[in-house]
Amino acid sequence: MVRCPICRSWASSEQCGQCGWRIRTPLILGPATPDLHRNFRSQLERAQARHDIRAALRAAGAPGEEDGQLLQELLDRAVRGASASEETVESCRTRLRGERVPRWPLKDVLSQMLGHVIRGEISGLLVVGLGADRVAARKIKAGRHGTPLEVDGPDWSRTWEEIGTGLPPDRTICRFVLAGGVGDQPDGALDAASHADALYAQLDSAYAITSGRVALALVLERPGWPLLDRVARELARHRQPVAALHGEDFDKAVQQLIDRSPLREPYALVLGQIDADQGTASLVTRTLFEAGTVPGKDVQKALTVQAPEAISAGVCLPVVRFTSGSPETWELVGSGLLPLGPGESAGLWAVLDGVDRVRLVGQTKEVQPDRRSWSELYTSFSVWTRRRRTVDLVFLLELNTAEDRISLDRRGLVREVITKASRALAARDLLRVGLVGYRDHGIRRLYRTEPVVDIVPLGRPDEARARLDDWDNGPPHPTTAALSDALHAASEIPWRDGSARFVLTLGDRMPCGTDQFSKLTPEICPGRRSWKRGLEQVKRDGARCLAVVSRERRIKGDRSWEAIGENGRFDADRVTADDLLEALGLAGDFPFAQIAAGEEGAP
Repeated sequence: MVRCPICRSWASSEQCGQCGWRIRTPLILGPATPDLHRNFRSQLERAQARHDIRAALRAAGAPGEEDGQLLQELLDRAVRGASASEETVESCRTRLRGERVPRWPLKDVLSQMLGHVIRGEISGLLVVGLGADRVAARKIKAGRHGTPLEVDGPDWSRTWEEIGTGLPPDRTICRFVLAGGVGDQPDGALDAASHADALYAQLDSAYAITSGRVALALVLERPGWPLLDRVARELARHRQPVAALHGEDFDKAVQQLIDRSPLREPYALVLGQIDADQGTASLVTRTLFEAGTVPGKDVQKALTVQAPEAISAGVCLPVVRFTSGSPETWELVGSGLLPLGPGESAGLWAVLDGVDRVRLVGQTKEVQPDRRSWSELYTSFSVWTRRRRTVDLVFLLELNTAEDRISLDRRGLVREVITKASRALAARDLLRVGLVGYRDHGIRRLYRTEPVVDIVPLGRPDEARARLDDWDNGPPHPTTAALSDALHAASEIPWRDGSARFVLTLGDRMPCGTDQFSKLTPEICPGRRSWKRGLEQVKRDGARCLAVVSRERRIKGDRSWEAIGENGRFDADRVTADDLLEALGLAGDFPFAQIAAGEEGAP
């Protein structure tokens, strides 16, 4: 073995394995003339200069992104031979662009080793980063409080000078040497074995790695730097690393290793399942990633979900760390909102980016962020399941109005409440709807033929919705309406046993009758019906009474409307269908999606 005159590494007698310089050239028959000596010396100096120029280029940065000031300083101070020409530097830069960065022939058993750490079979994985100016180390151990892995202890970091390797104390020249430069450095500064020995001694002092309970992984922040590569190879003589990461930032690499730890528990998408006959709901899970899966951007699962009918604005897609415990103990590892209409389906991918990091990507619709916690989502589901099971809902709707707009607004509001209530109960026959349309019976009705009250018995919601369009509106009486007749009709409604009962009145004028609270002179009810007796019977039947009335009536404090809306009065100009659904106990969408028909696990 001889030292190569170009890179100063040990080489065979034929050719240097590091830089490719031929140690022995073919023999030339004849005398060793001065010209031969000069030619050989010239070739040697050019090769030495080009070798050092390439090292200076590596130390100054990636090709095309060099630190020009640092490069010039190294060309002036460190490179062997005379000043390099621009042509020579560019030639060396071109060669660097085509240079292949060596990769270690190491078997990557990283995921298996991280599994040993999680199970406590070894005490940890020591990650050592070899950088241009320093060496850093972190020990990864089994995590606490449910975290698979975590960093153990404080950060460990040393400069090459602090390690005592014999590398130049000048930071600029140290980079040059680690990048493969020689210059005028002594052989000791170029000895990778001595540098590795000094580094290993310090690591063993800090982490006791000779015990065999700690595995080793290397991060080479500057791939292709010859001396840095050789130091890493010499470290392997002391302890074979389980993996080597090239060209990675050390801190990011440590986080990537933590993220690559195998999953302790399976990750599952939480879905809902609604019984269309009973209106009951339950949680089901669709496993996305089994326990032991190693995260990565190529680890993904495709599936199709469907929005239930009991929604209006989209569904939440929570992914949890699934355990056999109750849903309250599940922990969220990913979530998103998918904008779907009732019954609409969409495909998506679930991507396992890291431990506790599942990303949902819509195939045709964008998955929007959802900031709610699992506790909040589960609470919304629990509230939905505790809602009323069966509802009988009767609308008393004043038909004669001064403006067509008022009539259209009332009917539109009733139609929207019926639609949303049908979705909310999410099963057939759980909601029954009845309608009582009422007009007035003053002197203006003398020659009119419309009935004072038009009744749609309790029945299917869609039938009641269709009948809304059959009614027309006429001119109103100045003060009163036939609300006494409407309440009488409501008092004779055959309610279902065990149903939640509501009477929702939408009107404006006070009822006619002989027993008014109002000081205005009322119209006498031809049937001598009392709105108060009708209302009392409705309440005795267990119905809750709500009213939508004009703001003017509310401000005047009309006592008849206070009684008719005893359980909730709403301003006709401001009320929304959602306000009324909340008063009915049916507010809020079903929060989760369900498995689409045809998918594995679909009902």
